[in-house]
Amino acid sequence: MDGNESQLHAHLRAEHAADLAPIAACMLRGNVKDAFLSIYNEAIATKCRSQAPIAGCSLDRKALKSFAEACKGEKVGSLVCFVCACTYTYVEEVAAEGKCDIEWARPWKPRMEGQDLLFLDRPIDETGDILSLETFLDRYDKLTDAGHRLQDKETFGDWSLMWPSNSSPAGRKILCCPEDFLFHACVCACFSSVKTGV
Repeated sequence: MDGNESQLHAHLRAEHAADLAPIAACMLRGNVKDAFLSIYNEAIATKCRSQAPIAGCSLDRKALKSFAEACKGEKVGSLVCFVCACTYTYVEEVAAEGKCDIEWARPWKPRMEGQDLLFLDRPIDETGDILSLETFLDRYDKLTDAGHRLQDKETFGDWSLMWPSNSSPAGRKILCCPEDFLFHACVCACFSSVKTGV
């Protein structure tokens, strides 16, 4: 048999009819002339799908080259959301299509002539009000009715930094995570170059 299609049809009917006929009987169009061939092809495909993909060296090289190109630089990353602190996968190609769960954002907008400094496109003092140490203490400083306060035991020196303000040149003290304290010596211009996932 040289392997042409008509000989394959004949071979399946002669040698494998006992195995293929019960399956063909369950098919919607099991009586068509190429039903056995369809079953045979699907059996081979199912067997192939259950094993490791078969690829030649040229396909491997092409796939690895495409993979390396897609992953170089900052095209793939694991970004942390500024708001919820959850980690999300960032893929530049997916982000370009608007389908990414997270993307790079420049949280600080530099102060322009006559404009207020912005953080996430909102006036910086709004965020400062939310994150300020004063706001936290107004809500949580009083521990008991007997007058015990958080400030009796904690100065919050390691848990705060100075936040720029449009209304106060000195800025305001905000509550933060100790890991964020590495920015305590930065001026506002430094913040404007920080990339944050939001």
